[in-house]
Amino acid sequence: MPLVDFFCETCAKPWLVGWWDQELDSLNKWGLNIFRISEYSNNRSLSCIMYTIFQERELVKTFRIPVETLLTYTLTLEDHYHADVAYHNSLHAADVMQSTHVLLATPALDAVFTDLEILAALFAAAIHDVDHPGVSNQFLINTNSELALMYNDESVLENHHLAVGFKLLQEENCDIFQNLSKRQRQTLRKMVIDMVLATDMSKHMSLLADLKTMVETKKVTSSGVLLLDNYTDRIQVLRNMVHCADLSNPTKPLGLYRQWTERIMEEFFRQGDRERERGMEISPMCDKHSASVEKSQVGFIDYIVHPLWETWADLVAPDAQEQLETLEQNRDWYQRRVPSSPSPPPGPAPAPRFRFRLHPGEGDEPPWPDDTPTPPGGAVPPYSDTPTPPGGAVLPLFDSPTPPGGAVPPLFDTPTPPGGPPMPSKRMQELEEVSKELLKVLLSDWADSLLQRSLDKRTRADDKLLGAQATAARLLRELTAAEETVARTLLERESELQRLLRRLRDLEQELERARE
Repeated sequence: MPLVDFFCETCAKPWLVGWWDQELDSLNKWGLNIFRISEYSNNRSLSCIMYTIFQERELVKTFRIPVETLLTYTLTLEDHYHADVAYHNSLHAADVMQSTHVLLATPALDAVFTDLEILAALFAAAIHDVDHPGVSNQFLINTNSELALMYNDESVLENHHLAVGFKLLQEENCDIFQNLSKRQRQTLRKMVIDMVLATDMSKHMSLLADLKTMVETKKVTSSGVLLLDNYTDRIQVLRNMVHCADLSNPTKPLGLYRQWTERIMEEFFRQGDRERERGMEISPMCDKHSASVEKSQVGFIDYIVHPLWETWADLVAPDAQEQLETLEQNRDWYQRRVPSSPSPPPGPAPAPRFRFRLHPGEGDEPPWPDDTPTPPGGAVPPYSDTPTPPGGAVLPLFDSPTPPGGAVPPLFDTPTPPGGPPMPSKRMQELEEVSKELLKVLLSDWADSLLQRSLDKRTRADDKLLGAQATAARLLRELTAAEETVARTLLERESELQRLLRRLRDLEQELERARE
C-alpha cells in the first residue's frame, strides 16, 4: 500500500500528502512538532511516524517487511495506547520514536550500529509505553494490582509494555519480523527487552553512573566516531539513547515543552486524586492542591534531566550542545516563574545567643553576655591580624568588585525584617524541599533496584553453580560409563586374544603332525 493511500485512509485528508512531503525534512531534525502531526493525521501520529521512519531508513527493504503487515501492526499498536491518558499515550510514543531516530543519526555514532540494532531501538521506542494505565509503578504496587502481582513488583509497567508489544506481533497479519531468521529474532527480542526495561526511572541512577563511566573511558576513531567494538558497549549506548529520548521534553522548544508539562502534570494530578479517594499517601508532585508546576520542573531538570543530557553530550560531543542549551534556557524560564513568597512580618530582634570573647578591656559600653568588657572606646577588635587599610576602609570579604554606587548585593532575595537577621528565601526553601522529596523517591527506588539486582546476581550465581554441579555430575557419570565400556572392551579383546593363541597352538600342532 503506498504512503498516499495510507494517509488517505487514516485521516481522510488527501491534501495531507503534500503537507507531509514538506515535513519530511523536519522528521530528521530535533524538535518536530508532533502535536501538529497528530492533528493532521486524525490522532494517528505513531502510525505515521513509525511507517515513515521504517521507509526512510529502508528497514522495510532490508528485513523484507510486508507493507500491509507493517501498516496493520502500527495501527494495532496505536490502538492499544490509551487515548484518555494525558501523557503516556501514542503521541508520547511517536515523539520518543522520532527523537530516537534523530539520536541514531548523531555524527559521533555514524555507522556504529547494525541494521538489526537500529530496528530494535526504533521498535523499543514505539512500544515502550503501550497500554500504560496513567499511574506509576508504585501506585500499582501499593494497590496490589494484578500487574504488580504478575511481575512481582519489579519494573511492573515496563514488563507489561514489553509483553503487550510482542504479543501484538501474534495478531493476524501483524508479524513484521516474519522474515527474520530465528537468531535475528532472538537477538532483537533481547535488545528490545534491555532498552525498554531501562526506561524504568528506578534504574536511572545506575544507568547514569554506567554512562559516566563510559564517558571517562570512551575511545574515538580519527574521524571522531565513537569506537564501540563489542555488544556490551553498543547496547549500553542504546539503552541510554532511548532513556534520553524518553526524557527529552525539556530539551525541545519551549512551546512544545510546555504542552508536555501540562499533560504530565494532569496525569500526576489524576493519580493524586485517586490516591486521595483511597485514603492513600499522595505521591510526590501529584497533589493538585499543593504542587508547584514551576518548582517541580526546575527540580526535575536539575536532578534528573540535566545530569543525564550533560553526560550524553559529553559522550557524543559536540553533537548534543543544541539540546543542552535549549534545556538550560527552558530551566531558566521556569525558574523565573517560580511563585515569589511574601516578605515575613516585622518582629522584635532576637536576643543574641552568645558572642566570642575577644580582648578584655574597659569602656563605657555595658559588658557582653560573657561578662567580657568592651575594649576601650567601644571599638570592636579585628577578627584577624590583617591591618586596616589606610583611611580606615574595611577590607571586602570576597574578591568580587563592589557594584557601581557602592551597594553590596544581598545574600538573600527576601527583605531583612526590621531589627532582625536576614532570612533565607521561602521560595528557595520550598524548591529545596521539592528537590529533596524527589531525590528521596529516586534514591529509594534506586536502592530497591540495587538490592533487586544483587539478588538477581546471587540467583544467577546460584543457578550457575547448580548448573556447574549438574554438569560435573553428568561428566562423572559419562566418565564412569566410559571406564566401564573400556573395561568391557579390554576383557573382550583379552578373551579374543586367548582364543587366537589357542587356535595358533592348534595350528602348530597340526603342522608338526603333518611333517611327521
